[in-house]
Amino acid sequence: MIITTPDGPGTRRHRAYGLAPVIAAIRESGHDPLPLLERAGIPADAPDDPEYTLSPREELGFLEDALLTAQQPDLGLILGPRYHLPMYGMLGLAAMTSANLAETFRVVFKYIHLTWSFMHWSLRTERGMAIINLEKRRDLGSCYQYMVDRGLAASYTCLLYTSPSPRDIEVHLVCRLLLE
Repeated sequence: MIITTPDGPGTRRHRAYGLAPVIAAIRESGHDPLPLLERAGIPADAPDDPEYTLSPREELGFLEDALLTAQQPDLGLILGPRYHLPMYGMLGLAAMTSANLAETFRVVFKYIHLTWSFMHWSLRTERGMAIINLEKRRDLGSCYQYMVDRGLAASYTCLLYTSPSPRDIEVHLVCRLLLE
């Protein structure tokens, strides 16, 4: 089985509220996120507006500045779990109500532009194991490792929302990909 995100340059705009976990982490580290938003050309109230979208330049500029400010190489691993399925709105709801884990990935990958990923994702099974592969769709500068770490940590967190399901026959089954 192979599931992939659609091909394309990945130039779509992401919702500004996706910066909320990063902004919270900046505040938690004792720094003010407002100068970072300003330098990236993002209005201070944009992360609170569910309709405001960011250009890739604005988003990556803010993230590069945030990574420099935080000085935490593992920030993507720390923040990834804050990107849980309910944060994705209707896409998260569709993922949570999918019949199984493979269908969850199909839904999320089909609508990857509704997430905060600049990656091409693929998932395949090989000898009973699920393998996720990420390839950048654009130059991510110093954000590359953060994006990989955040994406994988977020996908693990999403697994917790979808597996096991009450629909599963075996109570202790953690990953349903093997049933597909």
